[in-house]
Amino acid sequence: MAGVPFSVRIGGGTLAALPPREGLPIPHALPDVFGSARKAALTPRAFARASSTRVRETAPLRLVVIPCLSDDDHVLRSRVLGAAQARTALAAACCTPHDEEPGGSACW
Repeated sequence: MAGVPFSVRIGGGTLAALPPREGLPIPHALPDVFGSARKAALTPRAFARASSTRVRETAPLRLVVIPCLSDDDHVLRSRVLGAAQARTALAAACCTPHDEEPGGSACW
C-alpha cells in the first residue's frame, strides 16, 4: 500500500485548546462548532514544524488508533480490535489520491 500525503485538517475548537504556536492558524478565524466542515488545512510538514516534531518517510507500525469523536459527555474509552475488525476499520479510512478527504465514519 502506498501512503498518500493528505492535509492535516484542524478545527477551531481543537486549535483553541492548543497553546499558540508559530505556524498554526489563529483559532478565532475558524468556527468552534463541533463537527464544522470548515477547518484549517496544513501540509504534514507544516503541521510537524508547528508541533516541533518531524515527518518520517517510513516507520515501523506499532499501534493504530482509530478515533470516534463525539460532542457529548461520554467517558473516554478504548478497546483492542481483532484482526478482522482492524482491517475493516482501516479499509474504511483508506483513500486514494482522487479523494478529497479520507473516508470512513464508523466508530469502532
